[in-house]
Amino acid sequence: LLVIVVAVITFGFISNEGETKKRTGNLPQAKINELLGRFKELSEAGNIESMKAIDKKLYGVDFPPVLPVLAKGWMNIRYQYSKIAVRYLHEFIKEYPSYVDKQLLSNLGYLSLELNEKKQAEEAFRSALEKDPNDGELMVALAESLRAQGGEKMEEANAWTEKAAKHDRKALAFWKSVREADSYSDLVNSDVVDYEVKYIGFTPKHSNDIAIVDIPLKSSYDDTVTIIASNLREVVQKRKPLLVRGGSDKLWPGLKFWVNDAYLKEKAGKEYVYAMVDDRYLKGFWSQRRLMRLEDFINNQERYYLTSQKLAGNSAFQPPLRGNLSSDFKIPPLLDGGKPKSVNFWFGNGEKVSRLHHDDYENLAVIVEGRKRYILCSPAEAKMMNTVGNIKVILPNGKIIYHESDSSHGEHFCLNSIYEKNVLSGCVDVEAHSGDLIYIPGGWFHQVKSTGNPKHKAVNIWWDFF
Repeated sequence: LLVIVVAVITFGFISNEGETKKRTGNLPQAKINELLGRFKELSEAGNIESMKAIDKKLYGVDFPPVLPVLAKGWMNIRYQYSKIAVRYLHEFIKEYPSYVDKQLLSNLGYLSLELNEKKQAEEAFRSALEKDPNDGELMVALAESLRAQGGEKMEEANAWTEKAAKHDRKALAFWKSVREADSYSDLVNSDVVDYEVKYIGFTPKHSNDIAIVDIPLKSSYDDTVTIIASNLREVVQKRKPLLVRGGSDKLWPGLKFWVNDAYLKEKAGKEYVYAMVDDRYLKGFWSQRRLMRLEDFINNQERYYLTSQKLAGNSAFQPPLRGNLSSDFKIPPLLDGGKPKSVNFWFGNGEKVSRLHHDDYENLAVIVEGRKRYILCSPAEAKMMNTVGNIKVILPNGKIIYHESDSSHGEHFCLNSIYEKNVLSGCVDVEAHSGDLIYIPGGWFHQVKSTGNPKHKAVNIWWDFF
């Protein structure tokens, strides 16, 4: 019951106009908790029809946690269910107003921004600030909602962001990035700009020019988090890659079981994943993906490669990390407030070489088994990469903007292969082993050769640019 009540406290919304029907239904509390737990499991599995059946049983029940839990479940599926979630949460706040606090209002604001409900977002953030007038991050959020409306709201947006900068360091960093974005907005939106390089971050001078930190063998969990977080904060600001040697066993002791395929099958064998056909069997690295259960992938791992997944939903954790394996991999406070966009499990058998490419997000990879050789190249070297897309501008933080806006065209991939030539200046060549972590700044080009004896496994976290 405590877990469900916490869901109410951390996920709520303000009231909407219009009357809502009074909830009069009743079920035994144990039954309610059972159904809510089952609803959450079905949401993570994407079983919409079964969710609807439980929703029908619970919707009219007079018990505060019901509506927010139902709403959160529907939001976890895909965008078209978000409006159902919003309606439920408006009803919840109207009927149970005593639960409304700063966090609830803040959540409404962020969700409203995602749904392009700019005015509603503004109102939610203003109400949240009434509860805590000194919260710098809320000031930034209010400014963002005002800026999204444009026009006469822009002056107030700038005023709130400047005020936020006086209250906390994260808000100050955000304000700096907003001003940079404003400075280069004409470049990003212009149709005449051709290959402007405005990148001002780190570019290596030789192939070993990478930040390295060693985690002492006797470090505790807290010590390890502190060491990695402080180093990561520094290199993210500099746009410099980082190799952390050791430490994953301190942060994720459960990963030691993942080298055992029988453990993976027992824990998550029935979960569905998309596996890429190995290019030894089907030419072309990204040629084809097939949907299968994890246990079937493991039984045929020589023919396939498990890479990043793209399952719709609100959770950053992608299959098979959403279910029973989730207890083995939680994200420690390493990202300095960054919000994970996608967390993926990578699993291959035999040597695998990725295509040279860059990502639009920060990337932290954890090597579980085997080793990976990374060649990482600064965005300043983009002209040498021969990208599929036609680059328009490279922003100061390394983000690469293309003339084509549809990322499904694969413009961030390159026609070159670094492994076919000597490593260029402006690139580093580094190998990460089991137990290591490696940070790749967003916008940095990279090609990865994965090897093992014969298996190799890793988990990666993508999160937003600083």
